[in-house]
Amino acid sequence: AHDKLYILGGRTIHTNVNNPIKASHSICDFDSYDIQTKIWRKEQVFGDAPHDISEYTVLPIHHDHDHDHTHTNPPSSNNHPDDPSCVIVWGGYTEVDQGEGPLTLKFMQTKYGDEYQDFKIPYRNRLLRFSISTKAWTLLKPTRELLPKAQSFAAEISSSHGQTRLLVGGGYGTGINTPDTFDNNMDMDPMFKEMLVKQSGYSHTSTPVASQNIYEVLIADERSFSEDRKNNRKSKRPIYQSSRWAWEFFDRPGDKIPTLKVDIAPCSPTLHTVLDLTYQDFDFSYTPSLGSSANSLSPDTLPPNDVSTLGVRVKLVDLKGRSDLNGQVARCGPWLVDQQRYQVFLSAYEPGGPAIVSVKPLNLRVAKPWNVCDGHKLCDLLQKCENTNLCSRFPVVSMHMALPSVTDSGNKKLSPFDRLELKSPAVSEKAEKEGYMLISDTYHGPVSAKAQAVLRAIAENNTTFKHTMVCMFFSTAITNAANTKTTNNLPQCKSDLKGHKARQSHLQKHELFTKFYRDLKRTDSQRVKLFEARLASEKQTAALQTQPVVPPKWFKITVSLDGIIPKIQRELIVSPNISMQNLHHQVLCPAIGWTNNFHCYAFRRIGKGLEPEGTGVPGKENDQSKEMRYQTLNRACQMMHEECWIGPKTSTALDTMFQPLYIGGAMANDKKLSLGDLCYGTNTPMNERGETNLQYVHDFGDWWSHTITITTFDDKTEDIQALPANVSVAHLLSGRGGCPPEDIGGVSKYCRTMAQLTG
Repeated sequence: AHDKLYILGGRTIHTNVNNPIKASHSICDFDSYDIQTKIWRKEQVFGDAPHDISEYTVLPIHHDHDHDHTHTNPPSSNNHPDDPSCVIVWGGYTEVDQGEGPLTLKFMQTKYGDEYQDFKIPYRNRLLRFSISTKAWTLLKPTRELLPKAQSFAAEISSSHGQTRLLVGGGYGTGINTPDTFDNNMDMDPMFKEMLVKQSGYSHTSTPVASQNIYEVLIADERSFSEDRKNNRKSKRPIYQSSRWAWEFFDRPGDKIPTLKVDIAPCSPTLHTVLDLTYQDFDFSYTPSLGSSANSLSPDTLPPNDVSTLGVRVKLVDLKGRSDLNGQVARCGPWLVDQQRYQVFLSAYEPGGPAIVSVKPLNLRVAKPWNVCDGHKLCDLLQKCENTNLCSRFPVVSMHMALPSVTDSGNKKLSPFDRLELKSPAVSEKAEKEGYMLISDTYHGPVSAKAQAVLRAIAENNTTFKHTMVCMFFSTAITNAANTKTTNNLPQCKSDLKGHKARQSHLQKHELFTKFYRDLKRTDSQRVKLFEARLASEKQTAALQTQPVVPPKWFKITVSLDGIIPKIQRELIVSPNISMQNLHHQVLCPAIGWTNNFHCYAFRRIGKGLEPEGTGVPGKENDQSKEMRYQTLNRACQMMHEECWIGPKTSTALDTMFQPLYIGGAMANDKKLSLGDLCYGTNTPMNERGETNLQYVHDFGDWWSHTITITTFDDKTEDIQALPANVSVAHLLSGRGGCPPEDIGGVSKYCRTMAQLTG
């Protein structure tokens, strides 16, 4: 400011002190450097001294030029339009210079005066304002006590009429459980416990705590806030009562902050955010009168090396060495050839979990599936993990790939996993010319039963049960090169042997996932063909009926983002003839706010698995209402088994790397299917209200899941006048809630971030 660079405080050391802890200390220097004359100058400190300080947060404040500066900083002829009017300094760290003498009570009072109480711990909770025009320092008066912090961040939101709004957050320092008050009557020397420990050459007793909180802060001339608000009802400008400032924290109303809403049910789109169970772990043939179907439980032992057991929930029985695990349920992993055992994974909510165990087939039984009505039991599992601070959900998957740079093979686009398996000589030669690329992304969505078993088996660096699981994949060319090197070069020493074993382990993991992906593509491709043929047959049958089913001119669709309250929702009128591809690109992305042609997407038909009609009040239902509820839940769960996902036939979007984890190995072609095809057929899944429900996922990484409810737009009863005359494809009727930002980390991370940003 004023063509000067201002420098405050910092840290230095005494070169003549042997103990580095005692030698290091903060300084109170305040200097300026004139850019024009290239002269350094020591600045005098007027007002409230900042004292010796380092690791503080500094923020220049730029007031609006339209308002009167009388109450803050009067304008100067030397002011540049870009000059700040003042600078805010918050927090910091003070390491007292012990070279000045022992840290006695008298020394601290002499050095810091009446403020010595603020310096009994090294972290600062002082907020100062430095006026550029008057060169005066002002200690701002807080209206709420704050924990001392260093290395926070701050950002200016707005500043006008003497009021400045900031965001302040982060940093580290005194935690809630850290002692921050001491006996003020202590006459011993040295006075402060932290200083006593430091003087003895040890680190501080108060362990620094990182802060995740972010606050909106108002700084204004000190006044009665209640009086100011009262006066401001009629006046556009506040009434100032003095030249000092104050600050206040403003919290957004809790019901306005986006909050994660989790439904504990087999078909819940948010179940994966709290539990590692999927709809495949539930029996959809359960009824209160008959119980589970006979086919849902197989009492036989598992056969050796059976690929169909991958991902199946199994019960451990008759173990001798680990009898404590008998009766516990785990997920079956791959067959270990060298041990002639299955690798099984115990979840965190099991008494023996989380753990990886190798078990003989004769000690495993297929576990009884969960029932669709076992919501209260699932809540008990969650409570167990909350009490032990364990993670009950499947980990977030951090996936890293080394891929050929080629994105197509002839006329076919290649997904990331297809690029891993390039074997054509022509394509391999092209890959060698164009080189390789490293890609990384994080998956926050649900994981199928088989994919869970495979990912836990191939996870890197003991991240199998961590909150974030790391998986690494290399292209076939790189893997083959490593395999050749391993085969041709026998290990010569322990380090070579360790590297040899690591390469062999990685090759086995690569082979396991490759086989899983190939089998998934083969089986899902067959399912998709049958699904597309069934839809075509239903459409043809409906058209040939005596009274053909004629789609309406318009559908009314309601799109709601799953897992967030208050709701983020859009209501639209859409033509039944629109293809599913155009529904995503031309309607949903612009209406909701998603970026087009940026991420992959998919649709599927679903049942009404949450809060179905006739549910009643739990515990007060009669047998008939219970039966209706179970039928609705069973049907919804069955549909998740039967229905196929609809989306791009091929895509080069990087988030397609996560498609095998839940979507599967193939999707029905969204170019060839229209919205009407999914709603009008001989076997179309309509509920009792005449609705069809779809699940729509945008971004396979962040996994933004939406529920789309489709009904007929009746021209006779609906307000047809609300539609513009030129509407041909779609029209937005209403909406509420802003679209979350792209790549923020999914619904859980978004809600946590919003909670931090709003204090």
